[in-house]
Amino acid sequence: MITEQQRQQRRNYIGSTDSPAIFGVHPFMSGYECWLSKMYELEDYDPGEAAEIGNYLEDDIVDWVAKKYKVDCITNPEALWKNSKEHPLFACNLDAIITGEYKTAIEAKYTGLPEEWGREDNEEIPDHFMLQVQHQMLCTGFDYIIVGVWIASYGIDRRHYVIKRNQNMIDRIIKYDTYWWNKFVIPKVSPENCPLPIPKTFSRIPKVTGKIVDISSEAWKEFDDAKEAERLAGKAKDAAMSKVRAAMGDAQALRLPDGRYYGPSGKNNAYRVYKATE
Repeated sequence: MITEQQRQQRRNYIGSTDSPAIFGVHPFMSGYECWLSKMYELEDYDPGEAAEIGNYLEDDIVDWVAKKYKVDCITNPEALWKNSKEHPLFACNLDAIITGEYKTAIEAKYTGLPEEWGREDNEEIPDHFMLQVQHQMLCTGFDYIIVGVWIASYGIDRRHYVIKRNQNMIDRIIKYDTYWWNKFVIPKVSPENCPLPIPKTFSRIPKVTGKIVDISSEAWKEFDDAKEAERLAGKAKDAAMSKVRAAMGDAQALRLPDGRYYGPSGKNNAYRVYKATE
């Protein structure tokens, strides 16, 4: 786990979880959200159940890999912050560093998506994790990093992948991330042609008391029109639902023209469409 000081440091560097977002392959963070994290001290967010379990299991996964390779590890957060000497814009937080004759690190992962992980001997890991560990090798100079992953799928499938240094990928990370930083972060210009994150993300920006900014009439009209469309759609849905429930009367369910049924079903007896065999 990283320290609060390291959390603050992240604003001044491109971290290993930033690279996948900048390249547009991070499943949970867009390049725009990454840019926001450099512009503001974003408030903490709920990481979700899978990420929370992953944080909880991190030490166990590291210990499992260490025992498998019969090595000792450093897990002190202060020692796990690495900043590239050759490219000081790049930094990372490692999960563990292997001591002794090996010069490498362990990256711990937990997931419920087994289809994203392939053969161990072919280094078949998700693209965003591949970028992350290559970024870590950029910062550390390591020639490989061991990724330990516990996959929740009919039990726990424990795997480990030895990911070797890919200098071509590292060169691309250096080139594109530096370009992105200089174009958007330094001048404080939001990334162009980049999907905006969900509204909840912007709630994490600390607000300045008394600060007021102008908004264009076009932007506000788009929002206002969307709100009105949502209101009208809600009214239309309610009216249509009333017709459906009126047709149902005191019946337990409706039989639809295509042979399916509509009525209370499932554990919670929620109204839904279902087949006769369900």
